[in-house]
Amino acid sequence: MKRLMILLMMLLLMGCSVKDEFDGGVKTFDSNENMDFSEVDVNETTYNDLVEMYGLADKYHYNDRIFDPNELPNLFYMTYGNGMSFTIRNNQILEMSVESEKVIYGEDLYVGQDLDEALTFLSEPAEIVSDIHLYGMKDVLYKNITDRGDGDSGYYHDTKKNIRIWTHDDKLTGIYYISQFETIYDHEEKVIGEGFGTSSYGSYNGNTRPYETDYNLKGKWTFLDFVVDMDHFEYGKKRSPVQFIDLHILRNGSIKNSSLVWTKGEIFNSYNPNREIYKYEIQTIDEREYLVLKPWVKDEGSGFYIFEREVN
Repeated sequence: MKRLMILLMMLLLMGCSVKDEFDGGVKTFDSNENMDFSEVDVNETTYNDLVEMYGLADKYHYNDRIFDPNELPNLFYMTYGNGMSFTIRNNQILEMSVESEKVIYGEDLYVGQDLDEALTFLSEPAEIVSDIHLYGMKDVLYKNITDRGDGDSGYYHDTKKNIRIWTHDDKLTGIYYISQFETIYDHEEKVIGEGFGTSSYGSYNGNTRPYETDYNLKGKWTFLDFVVDMDHFEYGKKRSPVQFIDLHILRNGSIKNSSLVWTKGEIFNSYNPNREIYKYEIQTIDEREYLVLKPWVKDEGSGFYIFEREVN
């Protein structure tokens, strides 16, 4: 009997896959069962509530930085499995992201749903725009967004329902429920770091920020390192585990295969600039040309992302 119990336990463990792709020293088991988050209310549920209801998340991060759940900053992302994540700020949910058919939340919208059916549960778009690379305006349905890989990618931010959706080939691939706290932070200047200037970026969702070209920026840039101080940078010697995508800067403010866009002096997330903004400079050090990005949001921390220009 004892041997039988041991065998059954081994078979149960073999049915789970061990996730070990992030730092922190804690391994978690990834079940194939559906994830039911129907008890979450983005306006009421707190981070502490999430941990009490569902346990610690599988991953705590911000962009490419990984956090120990015991040492979390004020702003971070937490991810359960491969399809459910939350943006948390000061113990409050800013946004809940559903990106898997296995996630159960609500009855109206779900991943894999036809766009036409989803739109019957959302507010009518003020406008439908196709075949452009910027998609920051609210209440506008974007279809066939350029520079986002194969197929027809779409995006819609419904401000009346406080929901954002992403689509691919007219099927929902991501549903994002925005809380009242995200709306509050979106209109407060304190989200922006000192020295950034006015809160005009806080209202960028209306696409009011003018585009200005920079011929020196265009081209391909390879990410090298992240350093707290530029004096710490040493070519050929990576000091930080922090990662960043390589940047292929195209014309008219576009960055290939990225939600990042640019105007002269700045690179930022086109649909959520208050969460990801960088000031950039092009510097020449020891006859090599570098692109240096400095985060401008307070919770992003201080430091510099350094890229080298790719020479053909």
